Amino acid sequence: MGPFFSRPRLSVFTFLWLASPLFATILWLFLLMGVLLLPNLLVPLVSARTAAGQLLHICQLWYVVLVLALLAGFPIIFLTGFFACQRLENVPGARKMPVLVLVCLTFPCIFACGIVIQEDLPSKFSQAGNDLAQIETNFLVQTEVWISPKAWPAHLPGPYSGSLTAQPTTRYGIIGDDTGGKWVQVYVPNVMDFSLDQDRLYDENQSIQWNSEHARRYRVSYTSNFHLVVEITPID
Repeated sequence: MGPFFSRPRLSVFTFLWLASPLFATILWLFLLMGVLLLPNLLVPLVSARTAAGQLLHICQLWYVVLVLALLAGFPIIFLTGFFACQRLENVPGARKMPVLVLVCLTFPCIFACGIVIQEDLPSKFSQAGNDLAQIETNFLVQTEVWISPKAWPAHLPGPYSGSLTAQPTTRYGIIGDDTGGKWVQVYVPNVMDFSLDQDRLYDENQSIQWNSEHARRYRVSYTSNFHLVVEITPID
């Protein structure tokens, strides 16, 4: 009975070795999905005093880890196929292993094009670095503006950010002479616990003169690339 049961077991192990590049690709995809959700773990650690800078550091770390995870797909899949070929050296089916490995390697290429190139990660990394430098040197965009009462929760700038559960900022529209009379979108970190003066809200349906007399103005300092608000204070 021993040989009778050993043959199916051997065929199962052979199949697992033959399919190992596919398994490696699936595991790598799970790793990549986890990295895409990395901000969900880091955003709760942000403090109010340095919220904008910490969010920018999270962005930079996120972009770097994403690129590393993408690049890791190539050696993971290639080495898995290499060891499978070594293990199945005398098995006829192993001759097709290089073709299967090449097919699996197209997945990192596709994701690299979709995430790095289409989402322009190098540019975002550079913009986050420039914004951090602005915060450190206090060379921020300084404005005195009205703020629209319309607000929307917002994600961090990055690939497929709509899939994130963390929405660490709120998007507001600001307008005034410093913006050239045009609406500019800024992002206020939620941990700053900012709220508008409900008794003196800006009214888009009223004239500039009316808003000058009745609506509260705010002094807003924000970064030039991601428009992350560093400081926001009401003007008495």
